[in-house]
Parts: sequence; structure tokens; C-alpha cells
Amino acid sequence: MHHTGSGLVEYAKTTAATNTGAEEVLRLATQWISDCVKNHEKCKAKESSSRQLPTRLISVGPAGSPTVRLCHTKFFPRETLYMTLSHCCKLMFLKLTSQNHALFEDGLPLKDLPKTFQDAILFTRRTPVEYIWIDSLCILQDSEDDWQDEAVRMEHVYSNAYCNIAATAGSHTQSGCFVERDVNACLPVIVSLAPQFHASLSALYQSISQIGSTDSYHSVGFDPGKYICHEVNLWEREITSSILMRRAWVFQERFLAKRVLHFASSQIFFECHTIQNCEIWPRGMDYAYYSMKKSKSRFAEGLGIWVLMVEDYTACALTYETDRLTAIAGLARYMKPILKCSYIAGLWKDSLVLQLLWRSAGRGNRASRYQAPTWPWASRSGQVISALIQSPFFFWDGFPQRGGQTAGQNSGCGGQNHRWK
Repeated sequence: MHHTGSGLVEYAKTTAATNTGAEEVLRLATQWISDCVKNHEKCKAKESSSRQLPTRLISVGPAGSPTVRLCHTKFFPRETLYMTLSHCCKLMFLKLTSQNHALFEDGLPLKDLPKTFQDAILFTRRTPVEYIWIDSLCILQDSEDDWQDEAVRMEHVYSNAYCNIAATAGSHTQSGCFVERDVNACLPVIVSLAPQFHASLSALYQSISQIGSTDSYHSVGFDPGKYICHEVNLWEREITSSILMRRAWVFQERFLAKRVLHFASSQIFFECHTIQNCEIWPRGMDYAYYSMKKSKSRFAEGLGIWVLMVEDYTACALTYETDRLTAIAGLARYMKPILKCSYIAGLWKDSLVLQLLWRSAGRGNRASRYQAPTWPWASRSGQVISALIQSPFFFWDGFPQRGGQTAGQNSGCGGQNHRWK
């Protein structure tokens, strides 16, 4: 609860559109992204001559265009801007194959695409970006070789994107990004406390003090005036516990992206390495799930973050269990410059023995097809829990923690927030 006298009342909106695709909502989303691109030093990409583009991108075309087109990026400038899309891929829909490849290059009617794809393209047209990467439209779905080639590029695909659009509320490709909503769910609750209420609290405090109670209502500090009430678990309920965030591939996508725009069920959310916003709090929320404190060892911090991520990642679902290591390979490549040692089947060479202190959270069946030796966590299905975090033999000052929890507590799939401060 925040007192309006603190100035925080200006953070909260007082009106709301009935659809997350409304003009005022999308305008706010573009403002968040633009502000991040221009002003957030932590979020600015480190451009280099080695920057890689996806092999293919979808050209979204100008506003109002009835078609989109598949493009090869071989001769594109390395600074080409593009969006990415995270979505649930249930239901059959048009996909890129060896047979329709030429048709995709000639142009696709926008109306033939699933609603989630259409909405993501319509939003992209509102930005300075001309291209979008969507997995099923940019990877040959009938070619194992092409899939393998593109899978190893995932680190670059998402980390180099202008922004990742997440259809967070959607359970399938026809759900869309833009959804109808109850406007009351995305407006703050403002409570007025009259002077007599403050007087009542003071009297209650005095009577409690007389009987020697250590509980002090007075210490809450509710002075007369207006207060903005907000849901403490808003981010967890709308984002980390959403259907989309239960997908293992999305876990990696969300971590690697510099910026993520979430189209959730009640409102839109935005997160980057600097800030988290929502429509109720358009100028910032106070939330970071993986909390990084200053430590004496950068390796210790990095390995600690990896252990926490593996616990959350393994709680997510995979369509194909053979993707268990592949779907986190981009994260491993991201972490390698931090850990500065070899990566071996989900574990890191330095402190390898201690990383073997894991167990299955549930039954944890062994994979039906070989995907790793028996000793790393990748050899089992389902979530794994690491004893490393609580081990008295491996404790570091400043060990990374999940936001709102002590190190070692597990939140399962509901605890997936890749940002840290």
C-alpha cells in the first residue's frame, strides 16, 4: 500500500481499454520499448562484427498490407532490427516446409496466419522494426538438418532481437496476443483513510501498549489520506505462473531476450534488465526473481544462477524429451564467458563433483531415449532439486537468491523470472 502523498499516485493509471490491443495500450508498449532502447545502459546490445542474424526472417510489410513475406538474411546488414515471438504452439497451423518454401518467399496472406502471429505482426508494424522471427515460419518444419542448424543459433536469435513479444495469456496459436479483459483488473484500488480512522488506530495502539503487547498497529504508519493498493503477487500470477511460462523453450527465450513485452490476461507487462512495468505501474515495479548480490567470486555467482535456473527449467514442459539439453543450450553458451570452463551435459567442469548433488523432485523417470550419461540431471525427466544451494561445503557470501525467498527454496515452474539486479 502506497500513500499518494509520496508521489506514487502518478504512477497508477485511472482508465483502461477493454482490449489489450487497443490504441492506448499499444502506444504505452511502444513507449516502454523505446525508452529502454534509448536510455537503459544495461540493456544496450554490445554490437560487434560477429553479430549473427537468424537465417530467415518474416518481412511484416507496411501498415495495412494484406501480406507478409519470408526473407533470407544472408546479405542483410548485421544491424538489421527484428522482433521475436514466444507462444504456445498447440493446434495445427500453416508452417514452413520444403514444399511451400517458395510460396512463403512470394508472400503470405496475413489472414491465413494464426491470430497470435497476426497480432504480433500488427504490433511490430507500429515500431521501427521491419522484421519478425517466428519459429514455425522461419525454420523448415520437415527438415531435421535445418532444425539442428537453427537450434544452435537460439542464443543469437533472441539475444540480438529488438524485443521479444510474448503471448503470455495464450494457450494456443489462435488465442492471440490482443485479448478482451475486465478493466477493473488493471486499475488500482485507491483507499481513503479519514482522520477518525487514524485516531482509532492510535487509541488501539495505546490500549495494546498498556497490556504490554509488542505488536504495534501504530508502527504501520497509516496517516490520513489516500492510499494505492496493489496485488503483491501480480507478477507471479500473470507472468511466472502463466501457461506460456511452463514451456521449457520459452524459459530460455525469455532469459536471452534483452526486452520482453508480455500480453497477459489482464494487462500488458514489460521487462528488461533495468525495469519491470505494467499498466497499473507504467513507470516501474519492484521485482527481480534471481537476485544477485556482490560476491567475492564471479564464478560462484554464475554457477549459483545456473543451479537456480536448472531447477526452474526442469519444472517446465517439453514436447520432445530429447530436447532437454538442446532447449537450454543457448543459456549455456550465454553463461560460458561468465563461468570460463567447459560445459558437460548440463554441468560445468569446475566444481563438477558438487554439481552431482541433485535429486528428482518427483518420480523422475529415466529418459526413454538416450540424451545424456546417467550422472547429470539431464538423464531424468521432470524437475530436479539441487542440494548444492544448501550444502555447507559450498557456501558463498552473496549467493544468488530467488526474489522473496531464501536460497535453496524451490518454487517450481511458477518461479521463472530471468531478470536479476
